[in-house]
Amino acid sequence: MSSVELLYKINCLDNDLKNETLDFIDFLVEKKKRTLQKKHPKAGFLKNTFIVKDGFDEIPDCFEEYIK
Repeated sequence: MSSVELLYKINCLDNDLKNETLDFIDFLVEKKKRTLQKKHPKAGFLKNTFIVKDGFDEIPDCFEEYIK
């Protein structure tokens, strides 16, 4: 849809509908801004969130036969 076609259609509306259309356009612009401003997590943002217990890497005795 071209800008000219869009303007033509908007000009055919009553003033109340033009105001409603303007509000909707403002909503869409803000929605696009929020989408573009989404922050991506930085490396290490979960640091110190998980605790790994001592012996975590040790293989349990019941799995020894599968390792060999």
